[in-house]
Amino acid sequence: MLCVGLNEFDQVVAATAENCAYVLVESNDYFASASLDSAAIAESFGWGFGVVISLWFLSYCVKAGTKAIKLL
Repeated sequence: MLCVGLNEFDQVVAATAENCAYVLVESNDYFASASLDSAAIAESFGWGFGVVISLWFLSYCVKAGTKAIKLL
């Protein structure tokens, strides 16, 4: 991690801990803390796809039920 700030010309310069405006983090450290792995991605996809299919099936059942009621 590197502490940086802006000078009077709006250029990014290294700063001390007291004058730190921004913290630059290396990409390896960032992705290690994000903890994205294939299991989390698969779980998110499964939930999203499952919700879409479940809502589609629910609307299909409602439509079939209303058609059955109209036939009576």
